[in-house]
Amino acid sequence: MKAQRKISKRTGSLTVEAALILPIFIYFIISFLYFIQIFLLQEMIQKSITQVGLDTAKVSYILSDYIDDNLLKLQAAGHVDMDTINNSCILHGWDGVSFKGSSVMDQDNCVDIHVSYHIRIPIGFFHLKDIPMVQRVRLKCWTGIRIDPSYLTDETGTEEDSQDVKVFITETGTVYHKRRDCSHINIKIMSVHGIPREQRNDYGAKYYPCERCGRQEATHDIYYITSDGNRYHSSINCSGLKRTVIEVYLSEVSDRRPCKRCTY
Repeated sequence: MKAQRKISKRTGSLTVEAALILPIFIYFIISFLYFIQIFLLQEMIQKSITQVGLDTAKVSYILSDYIDDNLLKLQAAGHVDMDTINNSCILHGWDGVSFKGSSVMDQDNCVDIHVSYHIRIPIGFFHLKDIPMVQRVRLKCWTGIRIDPSYLTDETGTEEDSQDVKVFITETGTVYHKRRDCSHINIKIMSVHGIPREQRNDYGAKYYPCERCGRQEATHDIYYITSDGNRYHSSINCSGLKRTVIEVYLSEVSDRRPCKRCTY
């Protein structure tokens, strides 16, 4: 009888423990399944806005004035499973997904897509609050080469062929410039005491000795640098500091590319 009572007590205690632990175990299983769903939803949305960003970046130079948050959302809707989104744990489904704050052709010429929404875990026992989610894609717009119109109007109102536009080139350069004051050809020379080992140019790059004159380090106290170059010179007359600028017609530049700094 005593043995039976002991077995009965153990069975009873196990039943109580199971009754206490089982709901918690089920809760964690359900929570884990919802987290998997959240990750899958994030992946779907991220894939859709990435594709929209790539598509928009190709045409943003032309259509940037017409693309807004609503159009971006409409484009993204074509890359998601709408039934999955509307029946998911996203609050209010696709209607609850906001593209507010997105921009096209910002000051850095980028497509910046912001997506925000709230996740509602449908387990009311623990009174969990809605979880705010934010996803983002930022891509550089493809501006390409700005194509000049087939004709230009001068001050007198006459039409001239775009190939007769005056541009600027250097003897050894590989690009052409539309502005004479472009910093690539109108460089600002600065003098420094000693080798500029710790200084950086405007882009954060180090200065290295000029292949023509910068290696004569032992005999010079003053060196010459430019704000956007990455070489230091021991002579201000070094050919690396000179820009022989030639004004030519656009039709004469041959296979030179447009300067990214002044022609876009």
